[in-house]
Amino acid sequence: EALRMSKEDFATLVENCRRDPSIMKTGERDGGVLHKVLFGDSERAREGEEGVTPEAAADFVGWLLCGEEPTEWLRGLKETGHSSICGHIFKDDEMVFKCFSCATDPTCCVCAQCFEGSDCVARGHRYQIFKAGAGGCCDCGDHEAWDPSGFCKRHSGPSDEDPLAAMPPVLVWVAEELLGLVLLY
Repeated sequence: EALRMSKEDFATLVENCRRDPSIMKTGERDGGVLHKVLFGDSERAREGEEGVTPEAAADFVGWLLCGEEPTEWLRGLKETGHSSICGHIFKDDEMVFKCFSCATDPTCCVCAQCFEGSDCVARGHRYQIFKAGAGGCCDCGDHEAWDPSGFCKRHSGPSDEDPLAAMPPVLVWVAEELLGLVLLY
Protein backbone atom coordinates (compact mmCIF):
# COMPACT_ATOMS: atom_id res chain seq x y z
CA GLU A 1 0.00 0.00 0.00
CA ALA A 2 2.62 2.54 1.06
CA LEU A 3 4.92 1.70 -1.82
CA ARG A 4 2.30 1.89 -4.58
CA MET A 5 2.16 5.68 -4.57
CA SER A 6 3.96 8.66 -6.00
CA LYS A 7 7.26 9.80 -4.51
CA GLU A 8 5.55 12.95 -3.20
CA ASP A 9 2.76 10.95 -1.51
CA PHE A 10 5.37 8.55 -0.14
CA ALA A 11 7.37 11.47 1.33
CA THR A 12 4.15 12.86 2.85
CA LEU A 13 3.36 9.47 4.42
CA VAL A 14 6.85 9.28 5.89
CA GLU A 15 6.57 12.82 7.27
CA ASN A 16 3.16 12.00 8.79
CA CYS A 17 4.57 8.83 10.37
CA ARG A 18 7.51 10.78 11.79
CA ARG A 19 5.21 13.53 13.11
CA ASP A 20 2.72 11.07 14.65
CA PRO A 21 4.33 7.63 15.17
CA SER A 22 1.04 6.20 16.44
CA ILE A 23 0.00 6.04 12.76
CA MET A 24 2.31 3.07 12.42
CA LYS A 25 0.82 0.97 15.26
CA THR A 26 3.66 -1.50 14.95
CA GLY A 27 2.57 -3.58 17.90
CA GLU A 28 -0.58 -4.83 16.18
CA ARG A 29 -0.11 -8.03 14.23
CA ASP A 30 -1.97 -7.03 11.04
CA GLY A 31 -2.37 -3.28 11.54
CA GLY A 32 -0.27 -0.22 11.07
CA VAL A 33 1.69 1.15 8.16
CA LEU A 34 5.11 -0.08 9.29
CA HIS A 35 3.90 -3.63 9.92
CA LYS A 36 2.18 -3.77 6.51
CA VAL A 37 5.24 -2.45 4.72
CA LEU A 38 7.63 -4.83 6.45
CA PHE A 39 5.51 -7.96 6.50
CA GLY A 40 2.80 -7.39 3.91
CA ASP A 41 -0.94 -7.13 4.25
CA SER A 42 -2.41 -10.50 5.28
CA GLU A 43 -5.73 -9.63 3.60
CA ARG A 44 -3.98 -9.05 0.27
CA ALA A 45 -1.90 -12.19 0.78
CA ARG A 46 -5.12 -14.22 1.17
CA GLU A 47 -6.36 -12.72 -2.10
CA GLY A 48 -3.15 -13.85 -3.81
CA GLU A 49 -1.76 -10.34 -4.31
CA GLU A 50 1.99 -9.95 -4.19
CA GLY A 51 3.50 -8.48 -1.03
CA VAL A 52 6.06 -5.73 -0.67
CA THR A 53 9.58 -6.59 -1.82
CA PRO A 54 12.36 -6.58 0.78
CA GLU A 55 14.04 -3.74 -1.11
CA ALA A 56 10.88 -1.62 -0.97
CA ALA A 57 10.45 -2.33 2.75
CA ALA A 58 14.07 -1.36 3.40
CA ASP A 59 13.54 1.84 1.41
CA PHE A 60 10.47 2.72 3.49
CA VAL A 61 12.30 2.06 6.75
CA GLY A 62 15.22 4.17 5.50
CA TRP A 63 12.83 7.03 4.75
CA LEU A 64 11.29 6.71 8.22
CA LEU A 65 14.66 6.80 9.94
CA CYS A 66 16.16 9.57 7.80
CA GLY A 67 13.10 11.69 7.09
CA GLU A 68 14.26 12.02 3.48
CA GLU A 69 15.78 9.92 0.72
CA PRO A 70 18.28 7.72 2.63
CA THR A 71 21.13 7.94 0.12
CA GLU A 72 21.08 11.74 0.20
CA TRP A 73 20.82 11.76 4.00
CA LEU A 74 23.80 9.42 4.35
CA ARG A 75 25.81 11.52 1.89
CA GLY A 76 25.05 14.65 3.92
CA LEU A 77 25.88 12.88 7.18
CA LYS A 78 29.21 11.74 5.78
CA GLU A 79 30.03 15.29 4.66
CA THR A 80 28.97 17.03 7.88
CA GLY A 81 28.97 14.32 10.54
CA HIS A 82 31.79 14.00 13.00
CA SER A 83 32.63 10.56 14.28
CA SER A 84 34.44 10.37 17.57
CA ILE A 85 37.15 8.13 16.05
CA CYS A 86 38.50 8.39 12.49
CA GLY A 87 39.30 4.75 11.73
CA HIS A 88 40.25 5.52 8.11
CA ILE A 89 41.72 2.34 6.58
CA PHE A 90 45.09 3.02 4.98
CA LYS A 91 45.75 2.08 1.39
CA ASP A 92 49.11 0.62 0.41
CA ASP A 93 51.77 3.38 0.24
CA GLU A 94 49.43 6.06 1.68
CA MET A 95 51.28 8.82 3.52
CA VAL A 96 50.60 8.68 7.28
CA PHE A 97 51.94 10.58 10.27
CA LYS A 98 53.40 9.50 13.57
CA CYS A 99 53.66 12.16 16.27
CA PHE A 100 56.23 11.18 18.89
CA SER A 101 54.43 13.31 21.49
CA CYS A 102 50.94 11.92 20.86
CA ALA A 103 51.36 8.26 19.85
CA THR A 104 51.06 5.90 22.81
CA ASP A 105 53.13 3.16 21.14
CA PRO A 106 55.35 2.75 18.06
CA THR A 107 52.52 1.37 15.89
CA CYS A 108 50.17 4.36 16.32
CA CYS A 109 49.71 6.85 13.49
CA VAL A 110 47.11 9.11 11.89
CA CYS A 111 46.05 9.87 8.32
CA ALA A 112 47.17 13.05 6.58
CA GLN A 113 43.77 14.73 6.94
CA CYS A 114 43.70 14.21 10.71
CA PHE A 115 47.32 15.27 11.18
CA GLU A 116 46.72 18.47 9.20
CA GLY A 117 43.64 19.15 11.35
CA SER A 118 45.55 18.73 14.62
CA ASP A 119 47.71 21.16 16.59
CA CYS A 120 50.80 18.91 16.60
CA VAL A 121 52.87 21.16 14.30
CA ALA A 122 51.73 24.35 16.06
CA ARG A 123 52.76 22.87 19.41
CA GLY A 124 56.20 21.94 18.09
CA HIS A 125 55.74 18.19 18.34
CA ARG A 126 58.28 15.95 16.64
CA TYR A 127 56.69 13.82 13.95
CA GLN A 128 57.57 11.43 11.16
CA ILE A 129 55.91 10.94 7.77
CA PHE A 130 55.99 7.47 6.28
CA LYS A 131 54.19 5.20 3.84
CA ALA A 132 51.72 2.83 5.41
CA GLY A 133 51.10 -0.74 4.44
CA ALA A 134 47.57 -1.62 3.39
CA GLY A 135 45.17 -2.41 6.19
CA GLY A 136 46.27 -0.19 9.07
CA CYS A 137 43.89 2.45 10.37
CA CYS A 138 44.01 6.03 11.62
CA ASP A 139 44.15 6.30 15.41
CA CYS A 140 42.81 9.87 15.68
CA GLY A 141 40.10 9.99 18.35
CA ASP A 142 41.23 6.77 20.04
CA HIS A 143 42.46 7.84 23.50
CA GLU A 144 44.16 4.46 24.00
CA ALA A 145 46.35 5.01 20.93
CA TRP A 146 46.72 8.79 20.71
CA ASP A 147 46.97 11.64 23.22
CA PRO A 148 43.66 13.56 23.12
CA SER A 149 45.54 16.87 22.88
CA GLY A 150 46.65 15.71 19.42
CA PHE A 151 43.19 14.83 18.10
CA CYS A 152 42.07 16.75 15.03
CA LYS A 153 39.04 19.04 15.13
CA ARG A 154 36.74 16.36 13.62
CA HIS A 155 37.53 13.48 15.99
CA SER A 156 37.13 14.37 19.63
CA GLY A 157 37.22 10.84 21.01
CA PRO A 158 34.41 9.08 22.87
CA SER A 159 32.00 11.32 24.74
CA ASP A 160 30.35 10.82 28.11
CA GLU A 161 27.14 12.31 26.67
CA ASP A 162 24.19 10.05 26.01
CA PRO A 163 24.01 9.72 22.18
CA LEU A 164 20.23 9.20 22.35
CA ALA A 165 19.77 12.63 23.94
CA ALA A 166 20.88 14.32 20.71
CA MET A 167 18.61 12.20 18.49
CA PRO A 168 15.10 13.31 17.53
CA PRO A 169 12.61 11.41 19.74
CA VAL A 170 10.75 10.04 16.72
CA LEU A 171 13.97 8.52 15.39
CA VAL A 172 14.56 6.77 18.72
CA TRP A 173 10.95 5.55 18.71
CA VAL A 174 11.13 4.22 15.14
CA ALA A 175 14.47 2.50 15.84
CA GLU A 176 13.08 0.85 19.00
CA GLU A 177 9.94 -0.30 17.17
CA LEU A 178 11.98 -1.67 14.28
CA LEU A 179 14.24 -3.59 16.64
CA GLY A 180 11.16 -4.99 18.36
CA LEU A 181 9.75 -6.16 15.03
CA VAL A 182 13.05 -7.67 13.95
CA LEU A 183 13.27 -9.61 17.21
CA LEU A 184 9.60 -10.63 16.98
CA TYR A 185 10.04 -12.12 13.52
